[in-house]
Amino acid sequence: MMKSAIHAEEALLTAERQLQGRDAQLSGEIRLTTANVIALQLIMDDLAEFTRLYPDIDMNILISYDLFNLSRREADVALRILRLDSKPPEGLIGRKLITMKSCCYASDAYLAENAPTSSNSTARWIGWDDLERFPDWVKASPFPRLPVYGRMNDAMLQAEAARCGFGLTVLPCFLGDSVEGLQRIPGCDPYPNFDLWMLSHPDLRDAARMRTFRAFIAASIERKKPLLVGESAVSN
Repeated sequence: MMKSAIHAEEALLTAERQLQGRDAQLSGEIRLTTANVIALQLIMDDLAEFTRLYPDIDMNILISYDLFNLSRREADVALRILRLDSKPPEGLIGRKLITMKSCCYASDAYLAENAPTSSNSTARWIGWDDLERFPDWVKASPFPRLPVYGRMNDAMLQAEAARCGFGLTVLPCFLGDSVEGLQRIPGCDPYPNFDLWMLSHPDLRDAARMRTFRAFIAASIERKKPLLVGESAVSN
């Protein structure tokens, strides 16, 4: 009975997606899932502009680092940061919008007190989900002898911690360059670190509102390319 119920639910969901995919109206709901750093620091101005242009489309923004089940329409479109050359889940359509660059950042005061280039430097990296003092990303950094201290698994949290003098951090350039009080660590250059993907279910590819939204976001990301690849650093 459970197996039959699952098949029935999947058939209903497929029918719903196919009906939604034939929708030619620029109205209805779009459920977008993405990370908070993308929503708040990169595309919120674009989302506001989209709703002004298409007032009959209702935006529902779901903050998550997990890939929602797009087949079950827990979300319609996902903007996801994936590691370089990673592939999105099978069964979804999408495109890699851009390869983003990251750089090393710290506050002016922290660098003055804890010069990372010194042979006896007291500087430390802010950790992510690391369980060791010298994870691989530290060994590959410009300062491989500096240990990790603490763990913070959110980019915006890391940025604020570094601004307050918690330690050195690696951040996407679009975030690190925009935070007042942070600077790129001298001698550190931006490097490719993550890919930004836009994903959706193939049954929804022809829905007018989805097609319009995907094209709008892709164009917005292209305009922001200098920020995403670290070519428009802001002097803090």
